[in-house]
Amino acid sequence: MLDWPGRDNTALEEPLSYWIADQIGLPNNYRRFIHLHVNGVNEQTRGSIYEDVQQPGSEIVKEWVPDDSDGQLFKIERWFEFSDAGALTADPEPRLQLYTTTGGAKKLARYRWNWLPRAVKDSANDYTNLFALVDAVNAPAPEPYTSQTEGLADIEEMMGIFAVEHIVNNFDSWGHEIGKNMYAYKPEHGKWQTFMFDIDWVMLASAAHNNYGPTSPLFTPTDDPTVTRLYKHPPFRRAYYRAVKKAVEGPLVAANINPLMDAKYNALVASGVTRSAGQALAAPTAVKTWISQRRDYLAQQLASVAANFAITSNGGADFSASANSVTLAGTAPIEVTSLEVNGADYRVTWTTVTNWAIQVALESGANSFTIRAFDYNGALIIGGTAAINVTFIGTTDLPQNHVVINEIMYHPAVPKASFIELLNTSTVSTFDLSNWRLDGADFTFAPGTLIAPGAFLVIAKDRATFAATYGASIPLAGEFAGQIRNTGETLTLVKPGVTPAEEVAINRVTYSDVAPWPVGADGNGPSLQLIDPSKDNSRVANWAAMSVNTSTNFAPQWQYVTASGLATSSRLYIYMDSPGEVYIDDLKLVAGTSPEAGTNYINNGDFEGPFPGPWTASSNLSASAASSAFKHSGGNSLHVVSSAGGTTLASSIWQDMGPLVTNAPYTLSYWYLPSTNGTLLTIRLSGSGVRSDQNIQPPANPSSTLYTPGGTNSVRALLPMFPPLWINEIEPQNIAGLADNFGERDPWVEIYNAGSTTVSLSGWFLTDNYADLARWPFPAGALIGPGQRLLVWLDGQPAQSSASALHSSFRVSPDTGSLALVFPLNANPAVLDYVNYAAIPADRSYGLYPDGLPGPRQIFFFATPGATNDATGPPFPLFINEWMAANTSTLPDPADGHYDDWFEIFNPNDGALDLTGYTLSDNLTNGTSRWLIPAGTRIPAHGFLLVWADDDTAQNTTNSPDLHASFKLNQAGETIGLFAPGGSVVDSVRFGPQTNDISQGRWPNGSADFYFMPAPTPGTANQIPASPPPEIQILSASVNADGDIVIAWSAEGGKTYRVQYKDDLNDSTWANLVDLVATTSVAITTDVVAPLSRRFYRIELLSP
Repeated sequence: MLDWPGRDNTALEEPLSYWIADQIGLPNNYRRFIHLHVNGVNEQTRGSIYEDVQQPGSEIVKEWVPDDSDGQLFKIERWFEFSDAGALTADPEPRLQLYTTTGGAKKLARYRWNWLPRAVKDSANDYTNLFALVDAVNAPAPEPYTSQTEGLADIEEMMGIFAVEHIVNNFDSWGHEIGKNMYAYKPEHGKWQTFMFDIDWVMLASAAHNNYGPTSPLFTPTDDPTVTRLYKHPPFRRAYYRAVKKAVEGPLVAANINPLMDAKYNALVASGVTRSAGQALAAPTAVKTWISQRRDYLAQQLASVAANFAITSNGGADFSASANSVTLAGTAPIEVTSLEVNGADYRVTWTTVTNWAIQVALESGANSFTIRAFDYNGALIIGGTAAINVTFIGTTDLPQNHVVINEIMYHPAVPKASFIELLNTSTVSTFDLSNWRLDGADFTFAPGTLIAPGAFLVIAKDRATFAATYGASIPLAGEFAGQIRNTGETLTLVKPGVTPAEEVAINRVTYSDVAPWPVGADGNGPSLQLIDPSKDNSRVANWAAMSVNTSTNFAPQWQYVTASGLATSSRLYIYMDSPGEVYIDDLKLVAGTSPEAGTNYINNGDFEGPFPGPWTASSNLSASAASSAFKHSGGNSLHVVSSAGGTTLASSIWQDMGPLVTNAPYTLSYWYLPSTNGTLLTIRLSGSGVRSDQNIQPPANPSSTLYTPGGTNSVRALLPMFPPLWINEIEPQNIAGLADNFGERDPWVEIYNAGSTTVSLSGWFLTDNYADLARWPFPAGALIGPGQRLLVWLDGQPAQSSASALHSSFRVSPDTGSLALVFPLNANPAVLDYVNYAAIPADRSYGLYPDGLPGPRQIFFFATPGATNDATGPPFPLFINEWMAANTSTLPDPADGHYDDWFEIFNPNDGALDLTGYTLSDNLTNGTSRWLIPAGTRIPAHGFLLVWADDDTAQNTTNSPDLHASFKLNQAGETIGLFAPGGSVVDSVRFGPQTNDISQGRWPNGSADFYFMPAPTPGTANQIPASPPPEIQILSASVNADGDIVIAWSAEGGKTYRVQYKDDLNDSTWANLVDLVATTSVAITTDVVAPLSRRFYRIELLSP
């Protein structure tokens, strides 16, 4: 677009503003001066040189976000309203505040005139991404405000743009005084970015508005409160200052910017330019002075936030701790962007612009921490290393006894709203989840991820969708890359080891979307929720899903609340905003940002001691008392009874605690029991540095309890211990296996007692029908001893039962069926363990490996009734024979026409093989990620099976012999594994980088040698290009002492060469001299010839 220099008689101020942005690595628009002639009138006649300027649009987006340029672009503008007479009546400025309408939905009309779509894909009314950003910047601080905003917006870039606008005093921009003249871009897969535009009220010109000048403040009042909040938030304010520092040390240096100004001015003069902005063109002398003065002022502002890098905890000296997590604190200069703890990049809490805090977990005994500070270039800053030792006086719980998968939203009603929640059931131990994996979800926890006692950690499929669906106030530990399957999945929390053999499975849950699992969680809205996190969560009886038709009279459940902030006082208030009552319990305030991690500064916060004791209750709360009627833990809670609303000391329950450190971070936590008598419960420090305002009303609509990410499950209840009995192995088709006590080969099941005590089976049942759990009762007095494997014949012949041979009253299906072990749970029959099976080949069994280990079951080639399960694979080799990881145009998938990755399996055996129970994966170590080949899949003798690696298993059909696996191949290289029913590796290949449309595979078929094949052969025998014979080079031809001719040539050992000759080249044929087998790389032959004769020779390679 054409741009007039506005108010600048040098024509340089706006181009220089963009240049400053460019020099500190920020997006900027290309500009160039042009001579404009219109109908013979030039720009000088009109009064100014012009510029040809980029306006943010597709070109700018592709330039600055080349790998993700198909997102949404918005122009940020004021909303001008005019009367019928044309007079301006209102001009609301753009704000990222919450504007809602009926039902709490965002009010689109309030946003659409300030955030104008400029790049639209599906609908100009799609503001989903913007609304997610709105939720993030309005979330509670410090969390999830920090992580949600950083997760959606490129804070370094955005704060840098804001800083440049303030450096040059462009008050006419969003983020400054007047909200406009900015573009915001949301990539499809990346974070929000901002682009500057129309910045002509800058430098000298800015003096025309509110006397802006070189000493105008860096943080001017803005119309958008959410931007003001960004400026005040320490980690974001640091990013702002970093941009200022880059400018002060770079483009604003006179030696850098003045020559540029001189060069541009001289070029304008040399081009005949005499006027700018309707004035005579001026030399940039005044601009140089302004920039110099501005730089001096900015340097003063940077000096006010200067700091050295240091650990300040305990004055930097070593110390001891009684809790197994501590918060290390310190200072750092603003150029520091990351801190490493013992070599790992940890998440940092910035409590002020210069003060940081990092929470670390402790092992028993001495713990050494080396912290290093890195700048925005990834370089270790000078003096950026500090160390401290912390001794933990105590012991820690084992994580496998306390960290559990607590809630699973695997098939949400809203696409991409899946989440998984972890819970730490320990009351004393914090666990360090750094680099732990959640297999099945393809997620690795970031270094420094801790889960405090009683705390939750939530990971989501998509951060923005999660916030839009469940609210922006729930902190997330990250986004998982995998797709937890709607049909069922095994989720395994893994603590990594130095080697795979040292990995520890902390917790494992295998869920399903069919009975006996609650089917209501399969796309109907509810999540799967753990009932009793202190009991075995691998048991289906410990999981429930709220019904969408739940009555509003459901019993309230204790709810957990946390709030973090900076200490403003050591006095704590508790009050309600109106008359009412509520029960609260386990009230804690600890240093740091993790709830319940460390010393509780509140006296009698569990209300087990006399009340009021250390508390003081004002007259409106004098009826409050400790109560044993309801309690979250222990024997009492506090029954808060309010006769009138409270606000402060004279109308609250309050306590003066041990002195808190002013402006240090603290975290409040407590439990409350929802109440219909009252509205708002406030617990806060005087000054409200740490504050919780909690609506205590139970959900008006029980559907809000269908899921509880980040909070106590709505189905929470106490359950008895689950007996350690498992359906260990089942054989539905027993044709040639073990015979029963009547000599009949019938189906059987093996029940294994993995415990150390005998379990009575009185009141227990087996069933093959989930609608009839009490179908076959175990005989009265039946017992199963510790470690015993009890066989029950599933033959429908109960009359054949004896004391040593039990026969059920039903016969299981040989093809597709179910079997459940049912036990009395709170006097009601419940499924303790179950199997759902399909197409298990005859004489193969199906069960757990190792015995009694909860997780996905597998088919065993060797059935072992009454003995330890055997995962040994069949004695038949199979080979992954050929693969193509970059199929761009070679072979289309018949199912959809896409050019998908593929590989083939080769059967070298003389008979066809049934692949039922076999699995495939591109991960050789993660057993839970393996894809089960459809039952009944066969591969013919000496035949091939084509597998499309397209992650599109829905395309598997009996109408096509091809398979579609649940994974894709990586062109950069990876592994493919074929696994036997028992889990052993049948064959695997590891390949490196691949070339488009060239396959790689074994040649000959099934051999150990790999070759690239320009002519791929999917589903048929591999072929490699016929290699040209090596070039034969004559090394020497000479006459020896006897007058004979000796010829030597390059050869290959073991190859046969033929030497021929002619005495005259005009002869019609060559005569054979010798056929010679070379033994080395040089072959030699001698030809006895007549003296003074002439002869011509040629050499041929006979054998390839």
